[in-house]
Amino acid sequence: ITGTPPAKLQRKGLFIFPNPAQQKYTLVIPEDLPLEGMFIRVFDSTGRLAMEEPAYSHQQMLDLWGYEKGLYFVRVNIGAVDYVGRIVIE
Repeated sequence: ITGTPPAKLQRKGLFIFPNPAQQKYTLVIPEDLPLEGMFIRVFDSTGRLAMEEPAYSHQQMLDLWGYEKGLYFVRVNIGAVDYVGRIVIE
C-alpha cells in the first residue's frame, strides 16, 4: 500500500456485480483506464491475500469458487492509488 488512502471503487467508475454471489463476479473497469500495470487483489476479512491477478479485460471475471462464505475486499491498483470495494460470498 502506498501512502495514499484507498478510495471506493465507484469513484473511479469501477463496479462489481452481482454482489452478493456464490462464486463468480464481474469487475467492470472503464474503457478509459489503461489495464497495463493494473492488479486486482482479493483479501479475506482477516486481511489475508486470497487472490491476485493482473487486469486483462475491462469486464474481468473473478472466479472465487471454493472460497469460504463471508466478506472479502477487492483492491484494484491504478498507478499509485488503490481502490477498494467489498463483496460477499454466499
